[in-house]
Amino acid sequence: DHQIQRIDLMKIDVEGAEPDMFAGAENTLQNGIAERIIFEISRIPMTGMGYTIDDSLKPLTAAGYTIYQIYDDGHVQAITPEAMHNIAFANYLAMRQ
Repeated sequence: DHQIQRIDLMKIDVEGAEPDMFAGAENTLQNGIAERIIFEISRIPMTGMGYTIDDSLKPLTAAGYTIYQIYDDGHVQAITPEAMHNIAFANYLAMRQ
C-alpha cells in the first residue's frame, strides 16, 4: 500500500508461526525487497503448531536467502538447514545473495 521498494532489515518474532509469516511475505521475499531478516526458531512452539524447521526455511532458501546463525557474542556464521535440525532454539539472519 505504501509502495515500499526496499527493506534493509526485518525483525520477525512470531513464536513458532514463522511458516505462516513467511508465506504471507512471499512477494516480499521473492522480489528481494527485504535484504536481511532476523528471526528465531524455537522448535517446541513450532512443533506444537504442526510445523517443522524446513517449513520455515523453504520460503527463504527458495527466494535466494542464505541462513546464518547469530551467536551470543554477536558474530554470525553460515549454517546449513541440516545443521539447524540439531538446535532446539537459536537466532538467525537470512541474507539475500
